Amino acid sequence: MASLTEKVSLTKEVSLTKKGSFTNKASLTEKDNPSKDGIKIIHAGFYRTGTASMATAYRILGYKAHHALHNECQEPWGKLEQAAEATFPHLLHLPDYTHKIQRPPFTREEWHSLWGAYDVATDVASTFTLELIKAYPDAKVVIVQRKFEDWWPSFHSQMLITIFEATWLQKFLCWHVLRFRAFHAMRKIFAGFFSVNEYTVAAITPDIARNSYEAFYRMVRDAVPEDRRLEYSLGDGWEPLCEFLGKDVPDVEFPRVNDRKHFDENVERLMAKIIRDSIGVLGPYLAVLVVVVVLYAWQGSLSKL
Repeated sequence: MASLTEKVSLTKEVSLTKKGSFTNKASLTEKDNPSKDGIKIIHAGFYRTGTASMATAYRILGYKAHHALHNECQEPWGKLEQAAEATFPHLLHLPDYTHKIQRPPFTREEWHSLWGAYDVATDVASTFTLELIKAYPDAKVVIVQRKFEDWWPSFHSQMLITIFEATWLQKFLCWHVLRFRAFHAMRKIFAGFFSVNEYTVAAITPDIARNSYEAFYRMVRDAVPEDRRLEYSLGDGWEPLCEFLGKDVPDVEFPRVNDRKHFDENVERLMAKIIRDSIGVLGPYLAVLVVVVVLYAWQGSLSKL
């Protein structure tokens, strides 16, 4: 929805300048230049509803599709953190708010700065589906909804626990060494979406999750006329999706990626990268510390002679 009347930038936004390494960067802008038209398809499918498979399917059909796991280190997490604050007013009363007063809703231009370079945005963009529908009133909407009973165990174990129960070492390296704001952004996104007043797994009970999950899809359906939306299930294959988008059916199987095993592998890969890059940042300081310790020990041994 809306946004900054004063441009406030977060310090030291993290970006990836070469594969596998973080650097500190002041800018919050996307690397790609947003197109004039921006998003053509709004993917209304929440986390753990096959978003990676759908992003791959869109790419096969020739669309430029966004998914956070495609390159999570290049995500403009600081801007996403601002988007959460602008979308969910109650976050003002939670810790680590980045604006002096209530952040105004995002404008179309600000949503465009996030995903205007893409034809379709999935995954992390799903939280802001209703705002994107307003920003891009001509975009088609693809709705993917799993049964709550099937979706909740996966989302709870793989998303909520990963974000809210990160170890002290992961938090220290991300927040204090790399200035990597993914955890900040995601915990605000989840606390905002589920309307809870603390950053914990326990705050998002199954009842709260069900109410928010079902209300989200109900509001999406209410906001989009039937001729502009598609109710899609992953088992439906190519035909209904291609018919809705006006595309020929590809001569390949419909993709199935990022299942539970692949998700866990991606998380492990990201954590390993965080540790490697933290060592790169801390290396010079550790070297100095080692030299100081050695000199101190050497001087102590000389004093005994």
